[in-house]
Amino acid sequence: MNTKELFDEIYEYMINYDHVRVPHGYSTDAISLLTRYNYYTYKEIINRKHPGSLNIEVDDKKVNDFKDRVDYYFEENSPGDYEYRDFIKYISIYLTFIVKKSLHPVGIKSKDMTVTKENNKFYCTGKKRFIKDKNSLCKYCVSRSKSN
Repeated sequence: MNTKELFDEIYEYMINYDHVRVPHGYSTDAISLLTRYNYYTYKEIINRKHPGSLNIEVDDKKVNDFKDRVDYYFEENSPGDYEYRDFIKYISIYLTFIVKKSLHPVGIKSKDMTVTKENNKFYCTGKKRFIKDKNSLCKYCVSRSKSN
């Protein structure tokens, strides 16, 4: 599969998704930052007709493993919420395999992690810890590990 085919799959899902959580107001707490990040990523996807000149091969096994990891996360943390799971799955695939951005927004801070961007590279203070979790998405996230 190439990035254009993968983008087409993502796009087809997103243009039919009608339960987008629109961010209200401006808050800097982690949930609000993540909601805004997902919303603006969704808008970026539906406003693009194609992924530009990208036509890079993507390993199908990696994409399928990534999808399985998202499914696992939702089964453990939010069973039955299939629409939102698939929304997050496609947002995350887009971020990881198409535009190569961090899975969490720059500026997000919690007791477990902080994501920053320096010299066009993403860094996460939680990656070193969370990559050890079963089915962690950190394996695929472009953010590099960074100490606190």
